[in-house]
Amino acid sequence: MTNLVYSEICENKSYNICYTNFTRFMRVLEVPDFNDSEEYIKNAISESIVSDIMRTKVTSVMIDRQLNEEQIEQLNNLNIT
Repeated sequence: MTNLVYSEICENKSYNICYTNFTRFMRVLEVPDFNDSEEYIKNAISESIVSDIMRTKVTSVMIDRQLNEEQIEQLNNLNIT
């Protein structure tokens, strides 16, 4: 997964585009010690993924941008609050 994310956000991209994509992926506004080396970025991605997986409480989930009425009803029937 780390390789896939890296290839999407930074591989063959300029420093500025890589930085912008990286901050979006990490959900932060800035990274003061940013380094566009493959090793640095892959380590940060890996740490982020592990942290997300280990989190015991999920605060939000993006399901879809638009749901039809049937999909909304199915989700409501799950009784998740």
